[in-house]
Amino acid sequence: MGGVRARGARGGAPAAAGAPAVAGAPARRGGGALVAGGRAYREPFRVRSAEVDPHQRLRPAALLALMQEAAVGHVEALFGPPKDGPGFPVDPLMADMGLTYVLTKIGVRYGDVCAGFGSEVLVDTWFRPLGKAGLRRDWVASDAASGEELATATSTWVLVNLNTRRLARIPEQLMSHFEVSSPTEPRAALELPKGGAWAGTSGGGGGEPGEEPGGEGTAEALRCAPQYTGPHVTATFQHIDANRHVSNLFYMDWLLSALPEGRSEGSRLVELDMDYKSEVMLGDGVRSVASESAASPGGDGAGGREFLHVLTERGTDKEFMRARTKWVPETYACRTGA
Repeated sequence: MGGVRARGARGGAPAAAGAPAVAGAPARRGGGALVAGGRAYREPFRVRSAEVDPHQRLRPAALLALMQEAAVGHVEALFGPPKDGPGFPVDPLMADMGLTYVLTKIGVRYGDVCAGFGSEVLVDTWFRPLGKAGLRRDWVASDAASGEELATATSTWVLVNLNTRRLARIPEQLMSHFEVSSPTEPRAALELPKGGAWAGTSGGGGGEPGEEPGGEGTAEALRCAPQYTGPHVTATFQHIDANRHVSNLFYMDWLLSALPEGRSEGSRLVELDMDYKSEVMLGDGVRSVASESAASPGGDGAGGREFLHVLTERGTDKEFMRARTKWVPETYACRTGA
């Protein structure tokens, strides 16, 4: 999800000329359907055993995966399944023009309730153009039984020409499709911090005096003298997705692995911002490091704790991802299925 796609942007905007499918028509993949007059998409998911933690709660990364699946369902609801057999749905016009969307940033805010094993989660998603070469996709996940909000998320993407590997402007044919497939009024599940995942933080005690928050001095200090280091990993075949690079969901698992034991016991993740810098390919060695932000309230009080993360190539300074997480004491109840 963090790199160029061979068949169109999985989870990115479905954009093409011609009318989309009839609003309310279910996607072949399951019970998902276009809503809001065809300008958004909703899909229900049942929480499975492989998606929960030891307390039978839906893991944060698993919830992000459900959002990704809803984005794929949205594309299929608009354009139908591939004509040439099993595979990801794709906008035929984008395929003909050799264009794809590449994920650059994603942010998630987790709510005060969680879903448990067997419960049903509803995911709503929609997209809209962002400038002349970008796109944003938003999500809202809620508990189907109570209607309570589980998480909100937004992401930004850039349009890339697959032949030149350069940014491309949104063609008029695609822009015209946005007019009938995007919300009539701008609608945002949340706003990403301007300047990236580290914007508004002061680093982990590094950086130069007067440096902009999240600058290169902060990055160098975090790489060279992190407070926490996760286990070194090598990208193997099990990490590679259909686009021949590491799935973005493994990025999340790897960055969280650097945090001290206990972040998953007695604490809960409430904020996650991730900036994708480059692809992780088969055989790449990945180093995950983290430090507590100087802006963090510290301790485990109500203000929580904030951490800055970076994933780099082992043995070099090449960055794969920068991220920020915020954790607060665990105080919520979990909704479980019948």
